[in-house]
Amino acid sequence: MIFSRLPIIRSMHRPWISQSAAPEQVSEAMRKADEAAGEFARRWSRAARDQPELVNDLIRISGLLELPPERLVNGVVQPDPIDPIRMAQERGVQLLAKQLLAACQISTQELNQLMENDDE
Repeated sequence: MIFSRLPIIRSMHRPWISQSAAPEQVSEAMRKADEAAGEFARRWSRAARDQPELVNDLIRISGLLELPPERLVNGVVQPDPIDPIRMAQERGVQLLAKQLLAACQISTQELNQLMENDDE
């Protein structure tokens, strides 16, 4: 599961590299970006370990596990009208939450387990 988190964390720390940069400059920039990503992941892992409720708060405020409300028209479920602004805002919030959860070392398997209903 760690391999699914690494690209997410690394993508948050991509350096801007000029097209005319020398190979040494590119490798140095990537090394610094990897160090920053490692520090970021350690910081959020420590926070999640010290405050376990942090993970649940991130999931709740981002709406990752929420189902969209059903809209009924004459007793038939209808999809919501497409609102690009709302969709972009929700996507941004969920993307940030996924990035922070990846930094907290929450795997996709653990996220799926949180979605399961304990009543069944």
